[in-house]
Amino acid sequence: MKKVLTTLAILLCLISCLSVECRKMINPLQDMFSNGLGLTPPMGYLENVQIIYNFIIIIIIFLIFIIICNTADAIVSTGLAKLGYQYVNLDDCWAEYNRTPKGEVVGDYKTFPSGIKALADYVHSKGLKLGIYSSAG
Repeated sequence: MKKVLTTLAILLCLISCLSVECRKMINPLQDMFSNGLGLTPPMGYLENVQIIYNFIIIIIIFLIFIIICNTADAIVSTGLAKLGYQYVNLDDCWAEYNRTPKGEVVGDYKTFPSGIKALADYVHSKGLKLGIYSSAG
């Protein structure tokens, strides 16, 4: 009987020790959070900036075309064309970064989806000229 009780006592000790280890294996978060880190999930707001950036670029592209057309309209409607003002000039960011294989400068279809020709046609329809800045390099 003493042998059985001793064996049971040993088994209970083993089970007790194993249960502590098993609890650590079953609930590993218990030890993970003991350092105080990660007690809550990262809370806050994450914005997908790329979506906003793309949306803003689309609006800017649309506005650039509208602004240039409105400028041509204003030069005519205010009488400035009759006073000798004849140019609506584009300074920068209208051309593709790289030239064609022949070395020609081409309009950026992302900035002017309908093309520079459509813009030039509109400005010319107002009796004005479209001036376009380009660098030698």
